[in-house]
Amino acid sequence: YIGLLKKFLEYHDVDTSRAWRKIKQPSKTEVRSDRPLELHEIQRLILATKSPRMRLLLQLLPQTGLRLNEALQLKVADIDFEKGWIRVRAETTKNKKAREMCIRDSN
Repeated sequence: YIGLLKKFLEYHDVDTSRAWRKIKQPSKTEVRSDRPLELHEIQRLILATKSPRMRLLLQLLPQTGLRLNEALQLKVADIDFEKGWIRVRAETTKNKKAREMCIRDSN
């Protein structure tokens, strides 16, 4: 927030050099070390849930790469079971562009 405020003031030609030195900066946060789940971890999650909806969601997300909101906004009409395609509607995507993806098993 401080950085945004500084940029805003500089944009409006306000000298921030003196004030900037007086502001106590927060300490640097620890870098997150997130990693994708491994297959056995996903399988354990799926087996641990009792909700059929959650089970489907936990299978769908890693297999398709859908974002959570995209998956939650899917309608039956968005899925072509015969051709094996899911259509993600533009209004549900982050970049507002529709896309299609294959859901058929590669075997």
